[in-house]
Amino acid sequence: MIAAAIVGLGRWGRNFVESIQGRSSRLQFVCAVDSAPAKVRDFAARHGLEVRPELAQALGDPQIQAVVIATPHSLHRPMVEASARAGKQVFCEKPLALNIVDATAMIDACDCAAVILGVGHNRRLWPSMRSPVPLASASRTFRSHFWNLTWPVASSVRVTASWR
Repeated sequence: MIAAAIVGLGRWGRNFVESIQGRSSRLQFVCAVDSAPAKVRDFAARHGLEVRPELAQALGDPQIQAVVIATPHSLHRPMVEASARAGKQVFCEKPLALNIVDATAMIDACDCAAVILGVGHNRRLWPSMRSPVPLASASRTFRSHFWNLTWPVASSVRVTASWR
């Protein structure tokens, strides 16, 4: 079982916890990092999470093996880099970065630390997204760093309100 910290308990961070905690045999959140600990204490207590106001507190905990980042986009780079330096595996919700310089720095930090960097919001198992995979797999020279795939219109017609 991977012991993880959830960073950011806004709407999406809470969604991660509710989707995973007690349901996964592979990952368990053991602590939450949030800049407003008083606002998230009740939620954290219901899910068995210790609340820490600073990321450094979670990164210094040897029990924590991975960090899931669900914070405002502008905070992603320093959090990913700090997590990599601490030797923690990283999952960062989309978008990874707001510019290519930050994205490259985050990828490099994780490569240098030999930790995994996962980025959220993938739809790789949707039938409409599967077609590029065989193309990439068949090529010996193909190396994908980033795929920009368009949301299929067939699924977008079911969206009735803005995601924000």
